Amino acid sequence: MTAGLLPAPEDRSADQGVRVSRSHHAARKVEVTSPKGTRTWSASALTDHGLPSAARRAYEGAAEAMAATDPSCQLPWTLLAGVGRVESDHGRYGGSVLGENGVSHPLIIGVALNGAGPVAAIRDTDNGRLDRDTVWDRAVGPMQFIPSTWAGAARDGDGDGVESPNDIDDAALAAAAYLCSGSGSVLSESAMSAAIYRYNASDEYVALVMAMEEGYRTGVFIMPVSVTAEPSPDRAGNKGRPGRGHQNDGRKPGSGATSSTKPHGTPGGKPNQDDPSGPPPSGGGGNDDGGTPTPEPKPPKKPPKKPPAPATEKKVGTLAPCGATWCLDGWTLDLGGEATLAKAAAHDYNHNEVAGETNQQELDGLSGAKVSVVVSFGTATVLEIEGLPYP
Repeated sequence: MTAGLLPAPEDRSADQGVRVSRSHHAARKVEVTSPKGTRTWSASALTDHGLPSAARRAYEGAAEAMAATDPSCQLPWTLLAGVGRVESDHGRYGGSVLGENGVSHPLIIGVALNGAGPVAAIRDTDNGRLDRDTVWDRAVGPMQFIPSTWAGAARDGDGDGVESPNDIDDAALAAAAYLCSGSGSVLSESAMSAAIYRYNASDEYVALVMAMEEGYRTGVFIMPVSVTAEPSPDRAGNKGRPGRGHQNDGRKPGSGATSSTKPHGTPGGKPNQDDPSGPPPSGGGGNDDGGTPTPEPKPPKKPPKKPPAPATEKKVGTLAPCGATWCLDGWTLDLGGEATLAKAAAHDYNHNEVAGETNQQELDGLSGAKVSVVVSFGTATVLEIEGLPYP
């Protein structure tokens, strides 16, 4: 969910009590390509990690809220901080300033999602109300929500009665719910990787967010494995010296993101490439007079497998009737239509221990309550209600 090249913010790390890893190779960079665009992170942009108090308050508050509504997720606030850093530099992308009220000035609005290059094609879904574009959708706010996604993910994180993707309190809580929409804890490396990929389908994005999360958790920021290194001037033309190669980020070699990605839907660009530099082959030059033969080049390492797309996702919100069906925080659920709702319920979803109720009556008993549902991934088709199979 990126929108362009972040300017390197001033170094505020000393005020935040974090240590910063510095790279002496200024050409190192990480290029993040996703369906919402491309952003290139240079070494200089990665060495400053100031965290505004309003942003930290939002991330910690959202994590606490998820601990109450979905404790099995075990969402750390540092994961939200990693997402917020990569998405918008905590609401400061493009020179914006994050106010104490959690709103950036000027507002942060991404590129038009018009299908150009790797950018997804998403025609306007909100009549320009959020993104000020009546032709195409654009990612909005510090956590870069697309209006069509915000329609189902919206939350009121600060209790002011307004759900706004431009308010980092609301956006952080919505992002928290989205990251926890899988099943179980996100603390393992594989589960966290899958949660981030679900948020933004880009391998480079996953690697960078995980590196940032580790930095906010440990106080030490290290560039992720997937980097592009360009020769510095003092090495230009010197093919006898090895290049810098990949810098390890503290995880096992090969973990994290691959160096290229297939766009799924956010602002885009060129896929990252592996470092072309490396040690020269040993031995002679493959001559015909019995010299040492040139060794066969080693096959490139296979990139780690992309986490499989989840089959289901969990939604938590307030259940309320809407028309002939039901909605969860305003998001319309697919419950099978009136015929299914009129059938005898197979389970006691509302736990009132009354036998013989229909699905409709069971839902009536849950109206206005916080309810957990599991839907088929990417759809509104309900598969479980309160941990019980539906219908």
